[in-house]
Amino acid sequence: MWKERFQEYAKPSRLLPASEVKVCTDASAEKAVTSLTSGRTECLYRIKLQTSKIYGSGLSDMTSGVLLCLIDEKGSSILQRLPATSVRTDSWSEDKDMPDTVHFQGGSLDEFAFEGLNLGRIVAVWISLESGQWRISGMSLTIICDSQPSLAENIKESKITGMQYNFRFEDVLLGEKGDVSMMEFRPHSVTAISKDEFTLFKEYSLNASSSPGIHLTSNEESMKEYADLKFSLLFYDAMLILAGSSVASFSTGQNASYAF
Repeated sequence: MWKERFQEYAKPSRLLPASEVKVCTDASAEKAVTSLTSGRTECLYRIKLQTSKIYGSGLSDMTSGVLLCLIDEKGSSILQRLPATSVRTDSWSEDKDMPDTVHFQGGSLDEFAFEGLNLGRIVAVWISLESGQWRISGMSLTIICDSQPSLAENIKESKITGMQYNFRFEDVLLGEKGDVSMMEFRPHSVTAISKDEFTLFKEYSLNASSSPGIHLTSNEESMKEYADLKFSLLFYDAMLILAGSSVASFSTGQNASYAF
């Protein structure tokens, strides 16, 4: 039974090099995209891992790490270690003295990024633990690549391409008390990223991206709402002052109304 199950797994045949994993934020992702578009790197990988909210789901061994393996349709793969704790002292971070960040805690959404060679279409992601146990409830993978044009295409500029891999599964317990120490996840859907999204490269939480009816307010809309709110507050303040001064003038005289 176990032999038949293993035969269904993807079969990595070649390991590609990749840079060290870094904690990813929206600001750091924008800087990483700048590095990509300037030709200093080939592909930028951004992985999001959601820890289950069930009690005891957090990674039990904080000296451990999560092992991640991306596998494409031709068997090429990238292997990375995602640490349980990290310090944001890399070149993508503005603050060089940030305290240690603890990852893979109950209900947390952790984001990591790294640079590497261009994999083909991702067919599977393997996740396992060095030690301890951890319960995962969601995952998404975004890959932005700078594709150099061939001589036959006669194009001077390189072409930026991007793919979003979404995974759908129930909570999975990995590690010492779980049924398995390693699990293979297959993409549920694959979406091409539009050109307008490259400069931001922002992905909101797994829950937000899958929830219907979410409206993202633009900067102009926010400023208009703020102006309307400010006008409303000033209007109500003026009405209260007029009403209060009238009552004070009636009851205690003109001096009290001026003071009010």
